[in-house]
Amino acid sequence: MSAVARQLQSRHHDVAMLSLPFIEPLARAANLPFIRFGEKEFPDDVRAEIVDTMGRLKGAEAREFAINAIAKAAHVRWRELPELVSVNGLCIALMRLNSSKRLPKPTDCLGPRIC
Repeated sequence: MSAVARQLQSRHHDVAMLSLPFIEPLARAANLPFIRFGEKEFPDDVRAEIVDTMGRLKGAEAREFAINAIAKAAHVRWRELPELVSVNGLCIALMRLNSSKRLPKPTDCLGPRIC
C-alpha cells in the first residue's frame, strides 16, 4: 500500500491512509498521514488477539474466523467511511490494479466525495 501512496504522491496528490487502529504504526513508518476508524470494534490490543487466535485455529475454523474478522472490518469501514470523508474533506479514488500490476491513474475529484 505504501508503494501506491508514493506513486500517487509523485503525481502531486495528497495521500492519507484510512484504516483500523493497529495499522497506524505501519502508516507512520511509511510517513503517511493516518486517519483511524473502528476504535470501538478494534481497539489497539485486538491485533494480538486476532493473530493469537489465527495461530491456534486450523482448517475450516481458521478460514471461518478469518472471513468473519474481514467481514467485521469491512462492515465498520463502509459504515464509517462517508463521515470520515466528509469530516476530513477527503476525495477518495477507489482503485484496483489491472492484470499488468501497473498503477492506475486515480480519478480526479472535486470536493469531499467518493469517486
